[in-house]
Amino acid sequence: MLQTIYTGMHGMVSQQLNIDAIANNVANVNTTGYKTTRVDFRDALYQTMISPTENGPEINLRRGAGVLVYQNIRDYRQGARLETERALDFALEGPGFFRVEDLNGEILYTRGGSYYLSVEGGGDYLVDAQGRYLLDTNGARIRVQGVAANMQLSQDGALTYAMQDGTLVNAGVRLGLFAFDNRNGLTARGDGYFSPSENSGQPRPSAGTEVWQGCLEASNVDYSYEVTRLIRAQRAYQLASRCVTTADQMAGIVNTIRT
Repeated sequence: MLQTIYTGMHGMVSQQLNIDAIANNVANVNTTGYKTTRVDFRDALYQTMISPTENGPEINLRRGAGVLVYQNIRDYRQGARLETERALDFALEGPGFFRVEDLNGEILYTRGGSYYLSVEGGGDYLVDAQGRYLLDTNGARIRVQGVAANMQLSQDGALTYAMQDGTLVNAGVRLGLFAFDNRNGLTARGDGYFSPSENSGQPRPSAGTEVWQGCLEASNVDYSYEVTRLIRAQRAYQLASRCVTTADQMAGIVNTIRT
């Protein structure tokens, strides 16, 4: 009965973490660039049971110890493209990420595409809401010449400017778009930013990623699906809780038995 309590406890803890992940997805249903996460499980350690025969071989006489959380998987399916008609809103279509530099010089990667102009030393740099600099393919900060309304971005990330006569001038700058061999190996840093790890591999240029100006990538959270997952997780939690309650009641009955 003690093992039953531990098994039920493992189920309750695992399903609580599952509910936490679902709640985080639902909370970010309107967060641009957000990618859904899910919790994967695995069965716990198995132990050999006492053989019912004296000399016979043990055939599948093993019992499990419940369930454990194995890993968090991030779903990188493409989100819908939202039209904003804002010159400094960029949506990515494909596996790539923007590369940014924070105020401490750390390099991070993101799918978020809302940027602004920061005036420093007579030059206008593209930054996000937290002041992180958007970088080009060479790792340099991107400086915008003139007003943002005159800036145009091609789908391969090349920056051009519209002159008064309507002609386009190539700025010789291209947004840095990078991909990873194992995106699920990236380390989440919050605010939709990631940093590479040994599991993700090193960043490489993402030739298959397109940039859409005047758009943002919506969250790929499927609200109805998350609600269904939540109901299933709650029912699993209730069943695991019932196992613990039943084992406790059985232990109480046994303790009242007198020889």
